[in-house]
Formats: sequence, C-alpha cells, structure tokens
Amino acid sequence: MTTDNSNETVTNSPPPGIPEPPRFSYFRGGIRTAAPYAAVTPRQLWEVVHGPRFAAATEWLRQAPAGSEQRAERKKALDYVTPAGTFAPTRANGNLQTSSGLLVLDFDHLPDVAAARAVLLSDALLQPGLVLLFTSPGGEGLKALLEADPAASHLDNFRALSGYLAGCYGPELQPDPSGKDVARACFVCHDADAWLSPRFGG
Repeated sequence: MTTDNSNETVTNSPPPGIPEPPRFSYFRGGIRTAAPYAAVTPRQLWEVVHGPRFAAATEWLRQAPAGSEQRAERKKALDYVTPAGTFAPTRANGNLQTSSGLLVLDFDHLPDVAAARAVLLSDALLQPGLVLLFTSPGGEGLKALLEADPAASHLDNFRALSGYLAGCYGPELQPDPSGKDVARACFVCHDADAWLSPRFGG
C-alpha cells in the first residue's frame, strides 16, 4: 500500500475507459485511532490481508482464548478500514465524506468457516457484487465486502442483504447487526486465502 499522509492514495490513474475503483479510509494503530491515515482501494486492502504484514499479529491474537478480554484487546490494536467510504476528520456516522458504494458484512462464530466461504462465493445473487472475502482476525468468522445498490441507503442495503441471507441460509449466515452503521470498522488481519473479485484485479 503506497500512501502519503494526506488521506489520499498515491496511485497511477487507470487507463481510459476503466472506472476508478472505490476508495475507503484506512486507519493505522488500532480502533482508538479515529483519524484516517489514507484512502485505499479493494485491491490495496487485499494486498495487505493476503500478504505477510499482519501474519504475526493475527497468530498472536488467535493464541488468546476465544471470548477473552486478552483477545479483545489484541483485536483492538489491529489496523482497520471503513468499507462504506472515506471519513474526515474522524470516523463517525456523520463524517462520511465520499461513499465507496460498498458495505461490509461480518459473519461471526461460524460452525464451519470453509463451508460458509464456499456458500458465499457460489451464491448466484451475491457473487456479481462480491468484492472481497477473508477470514476474520479470530479465525472463526468471515468478512465480506459487497457492492451496494446506489439507489438505496446504507441501512436499506444492509437490511436487504441480511434478510436475503437469513431467508436462504438461516441464522448461521446472519451478519452481525452492527454492519448497519455506515462508519462500521472492519479490522485488518492476515488471510493467505483472501479472495478478491477479478474485476478488481483478483
């Protein structure tokens, strides 16, 4: 991830006719950091998650007992992003500067992460809009970034996707309700098998 400190991503412009990829805020130093460090694309986030940068931190977090305060504190120290867009001067629902057109769904405490991943990747309705999918920091869940309906609000998009998943797959694939917030934080971790849509260079 190549960035400067002005909350702008330093990238080459895409070739003519290729749309600009969505961008969202990246925060360094843990959840207590409220000011964004840079704006990144799905491809840049995938490079961070897929690469080795957070491998040690992810392993260290998973060594703490599930549900423990120790694990929670280690998770809070991870970098995070706000997939719904860029925020300034701080992360807050009222501080959205530019919408990315994306939202994040968190699937926690899955009985079979691999099976849930396969379901999400093969779902005919979700697949066209699925942008990024990776295992959560604790290793017991998934994080999915999806394109949202631009004609609907963030909350309406979240409710529609949640209702669809609950209706098709039951409570096991019911996303965390906190995803309804436009400023929802998505923690960054390591997943060597992180999936990125081919439309974004995956």
